[in-house]
Formats: sequence, C-alpha cells, structure tokens
Amino acid sequence: DYSDLSFRLARAADPTTPLALSEYGIEYTTTESKHRRKALLALLQRLRDQNTPVDCLALQSHLVADQVFDRGGLTTFLRDVVQLGYRLLVTELDVNDVRIRGTEEERDAAVARHLGEYLDILFSVARPLSITTWGLSDRYTWLRQYNKRADGSPLRPLPLDANFNRKSMWAL
Repeated sequence: DYSDLSFRLARAADPTTPLALSEYGIEYTTTESKHRRKALLALLQRLRDQNTPVDCLALQSHLVADQVFDRGGLTTFLRDVVQLGYRLLVTELDVNDVRIRGTEEERDAAVARHLGEYLDILFSVARPLSITTWGLSDRYTWLRQYNKRADGSPLRPLPLDANFNRKSMWAL
C-alpha cells in the first residue's frame, strides 16, 4: 500500500505537479523484460482501479545498443499504458555501447540507430511529455563505473562526447 499512500501524499502536497511511476528494463526480448512489462501493467491497472493519483509512466531508458527491442511486445505494452490514461515520459536516457565494435564514428552511428529505433516505437504509440538524458556528455556518464569496454576505449552513450561535441545521437 506504500505506493498508493506515497502518490496520495504527493498529490496532497502539490495538486498541480504531474506524478509519475518510474521503471526500467522493459524494452527488450528478454524474459526479464517480458515479466517486467506484465507486472508493471498489472500495477498500473491496480493503481488506476483504486484511483491512485498517478499521471505518467516514466520510462528509465537505459538502453543497450547490442540488444534487440521487443517491438511488438513494447508497442502493445505502451498502448495498454496509454489506454489506461497514463502519459509517457522518457527519463535517464543513455545507450550503452560496451559491446559495439568499430571506430568512434561507427559506434556513435550504432548508438544513434538503436535510439532511433526506440524512439520510433515510442512515437508510434504516443508523444512523450519529455525526453531527458542521464547526463549530456560522455565525460560524466555513470556507465563507466560499471562497464569497461574490452578495447579500453571510453563509452559513448550520450549526445555529446567527452569534449562536449555533438554526436549522431544529438540529431534525433
């Protein structure tokens, strides 16, 4: 019941602020992503049925460039969420290129393609209220704490490189 109580207290504190439930790991063809989508939809349905004041689903979009999107499953899930009356947000967006081979330009292009595919899926269902990256520059990405490339080169998951130059992802 803490979810319901938390949202009710937040709404009471500020009736005008949109309230979002935030979740990650729903994008891919993995069993875990499928289970997360199913459980999250059930939770959102339950919250909606008990009139919990949740306005949005925030998609923590920590993408992984070498994984395969579950285009059908993700599209259906997002449609179901929107049909329940929720709006969508994209939060914490980055694209991990830890296992993408090639030059920086080739890796940047792969990251941009992966993000483009994700945005195509999302926008085919609804325009999100906002899209927020989890940082702007590769220089400060949190991913380097947990991921090391086999070739030793730095990760390139964000719209700006370590010197704050725009990359392919910026144009999306």
